[in-house]
Amino acid sequence: MPLLCKKAFLSIGSNDGWRGFNLGLALSALKLSPFIITESVSSIYEEDFIGAEGPSILTCVAMIRTALSPHFLLSVLKEIESRIGRIKGRRWSPRTIDLDIIDYAGWIYADENLILPHPRFDERPATAAALIEINPLWIHPLKKKPLKIHASSYRILENEKAFL
Repeated sequence: MPLLCKKAFLSIGSNDGWRGFNLGLALSALKLSPFIITESVSSIYEEDFIGAEGPSILTCVAMIRTALSPHFLLSVLKEIESRIGRIKGRRWSPRTIDLDIIDYAGWIYADENLILPHPRFDERPATAAALIEINPLWIHPLKKKPLKIHASSYRILENEKAFL
């Protein structure tokens, strides 16, 4: 890969179907994607689903390097979601897989398709904990401070690591 690769953090979540298997499929697809290098992946965390009634969500965070622009990266993520079986439904509904860009090289950006950093990821304690696990010194680009998490609102699933 060229030296122009940018570091990005992706959240990967599932609360429909075989959740751990779905996370593994998404990570495998990322690793096979051209112009994306997966550098590290957090443990899998479980927390209650936010929104409509639904099963708890399994989530992890991947740190990648990519030569893709944020918009091209987003299109790759949407294609992976589609291949794994995500059907676009109503907001806050259960989903087979959900891939989001949390941070792309510390950029602050917004248009109708993409907001960087992700506007709500730090409201999800498990996602914040997973990000801190793989990058404890990460600073929120807008808030200019480290994340704070509430350990009682999520669970780490050690036995789920086998799916990754």
